[in-house]
Amino acid sequence: MPPDNAGYMVAAYVVTAVILVGYSVGLWRRARRAVREDGPRDRA
Repeated sequence: MPPDNAGYMVAAYVVTAVILVGYSVGLWRRARRAVREDGPRDRA
């Protein structure tokens, strides 16, 4: 009989999702600020 650890699995996925969303928001805000200060970098 397998152990009943589905709750821990769900908790781990929730924690991972929160970390990834927070990291993505941080990157988005940093990129937005860089574009606002320096202008877009893909223009030659």
